[in-house]
Amino acid sequence: MVSKILDRGGYRTLVAASVDEALQTLNGGPPPDLIVSDIAMPERDGLDLLREVRQMAWGRRLPFIFLSARPMLNYLAEAQEAQADAFISKPISVAALREAVGRFLSDGGR
Repeated sequence: MVSKILDRGGYRTLVAASVDEALQTLNGGPPPDLIVSDIAMPERDGLDLLREVRQMAWGRRLPFIFLSARPMLNYLAEAQEAQADAFISKPISVAALREAVGRFLSDGGR
């Protein structure tokens, strides 16, 4: 759903079903302009992804947006410590997602 919303907004997206798949994709191509990740993922969570991205030279300042169906208060301190940039609660508002992404991508990501 998130990729469809962003694709319709003119953004180019890559999709990964797990942290390991995301890291493999990130290591196999040019750095992204932004990452949108669910916190809850199979095997490892989005916080693991964020921590690993922050260790990459290009990932230190990369905007990172978290999505979660669980209350953000459960993750807020840990996500802020790992340097997440924004949080969007599920169900996802199309307007909120586009606004958050647009805030970090001055050229619209196109």
